[in-house]
Amino acid sequence: MGTATVMAKKKPASPPKPDPFAHMSPEERKNHARLAAGLEPRESKAEPAKAKGSVAKSKEPAKVPRDMVVGMRGSPEWKGWLDRLADHCRLNKVDVIDLALVDYAQKMGFEAPPKR
Repeated sequence: MGTATVMAKKKPASPPKPDPFAHMSPEERKNHARLAAGLEPRESKAEPAKAKGSVAKSKEPAKVPRDMVVGMRGSPEWKGWLDRLADHCRLNKVDVIDLALVDYAQKMGFEAPPKR
């Protein structure tokens, strides 16, 4: 008696899901992710177009300089994991770490951090 081989049928490939953020610029996508994560949106660095003949205004006063707070070393695997997490959240690595610290402080009953 011979043994019958059963071939598994392959599922047809499903079409790619449409990107719900396709209408947004890259900066709008980042701000959307920041707002969803409870962070303040970043201000655009691009200056608005000036009308013809407008007089240049003085620039805003210089912001208070910020200090370097933490430098981290990690294995290539850990760095890759953090990169993937940041991409998944549509945030940069610094914002992912900032959110994690805020969440940890809250869970430990510690005060909320000041604005970075």
